[in-house]
Amino acid sequence: MKKLIRYIIDFFIGVAHGVGTVVPGVSGGIVLVVCDVYDKFCAALALDFASIKKDFVFYVLFGIGTLAGIFGFAQVINVLLDHFPVATYLVLSAMIVAGLPSTVKAALKNPDSPNESKNRFNPVCLIPFLLGALLISGLFIADEYNLVNETDNEVGIVWLALYSCIGAIGAMIPGVSGSFLLLAFGVYTPIMNALDFNAFDFSVLIPAVIGIVVGLVAGARLIRFLLKRWRLMVYSAIIGMVGSSVVMITLGAILNWQFVQ
Repeated sequence: MKKLIRYIIDFFIGVAHGVGTVVPGVSGGIVLVVCDVYDKFCAALALDFASIKKDFVFYVLFGIGTLAGIFGFAQVINVLLDHFPVATYLVLSAMIVAGLPSTVKAALKNPDSPNESKNRFNPVCLIPFLLGALLISGLFIADEYNLVNETDNEVGIVWLALYSCIGAIGAMIPGVSGSFLLLAFGVYTPIMNALDFNAFDFSVLIPAVIGIVVGLVAGARLIRFLLKRWRLMVYSAIIGMVGSSVVMITLGAILNWQFVQ
């Protein structure tokens, strides 16, 4: 019975991740952090086959749930945002806040450092916390006030792959919108146009997909590297990002900002 309950929870964590991915202004990475599966997610993308084998059932259920969340709940979320935008965003913010204790617990649970005296926040952690909060606040404000405008200049294949790679790495960071970074680099529109069902442009899609795959794997490996060595510092920045996202999403709901992920 306990296994069945665990399987159901894993599935709905995937659903929440999928919903968080498609909801404007919300990052799927935040859902992973508050549900305490961020480490597992990074392990899978880093191609840690030992971890994948150990938690294979989780990854299958999580993946199915993510797809269900993206394709099954996208229309529901759109209806809620169209008719009840303030209430929807406030509920999402409340859910994120409710998961913050789990985030703090995950930060203190360091498998690489069993010494509990080292697994405690200290004043130095305030620096990455503030930097993370400022980063997310800046991205939200820049997005809202269109401070970043996409250019119409043509982008070469190498640069397209590089920008896509950086965007994918950014998407690994809770609270950061990968699509916003692509917009800032001027490649968001070309990639979206290349996805037109009537005219797939593989000259754009192939380097973009290569860049995204490399970025996800590289980003996951980088984050795992940082977590192993400076776990509290990294999680302090993540908590700052998550907290800042809650504040900005709530303000956006109250002020009726129209965030676009």
